[in-house]
Amino acid sequence: MIKKSLIKKNGAAISNFISPLKKYFSMNRTAALKISNGLLYLVSTCLFSSGLVLEYRLEGKGLRGAALLGMTKGSWTDLHFILGISTAVLVLVHLSLNWGWIVKVASGGKRSRVIGTAAFAVFALATALFAPITFPNNPQPPAAQGPWQPW
Repeated sequence: MIKKSLIKKNGAAISNFISPLKKYFSMNRTAALKISNGLLYLVSTCLFSSGLVLEYRLEGKGLRGAALLGMTKGSWTDLHFILGISTAVLVLVHLSLNWGWIVKVASGGKRSRVIGTAAFAVFALATALFAPITFPNNPQPPAAQGPWQPW
């Protein structure tokens, strides 16, 4: 059995070590939030813009090999992917910096809501990453586009 005096001594030693760290990180938490929120805004705006470019500006007949701002569709696709990954990382940073608010306010103080929401997010991500890709056995061409060609 552990003596209570030993726990008090070790507890005091741990709190003496942690309290300066808490003070340092709590002072810089505001700065970290400002930086991460600004980056999240910029990156997600660029992600949205690159998605619009890919969907509306570089799609259509006669645009094969076309470039916008010196970037081809392949370059825009690569940029869009990098911006998507960056946005996901910044969202995780944002959630970790605001975790206390999430637990106390957004979930109404109920951890089960937080756990349920996190479980849903993990399930959605796993489904997107690991769901099998299927191909139809007999693909039918759209009527307006003529015969289907596999190349």
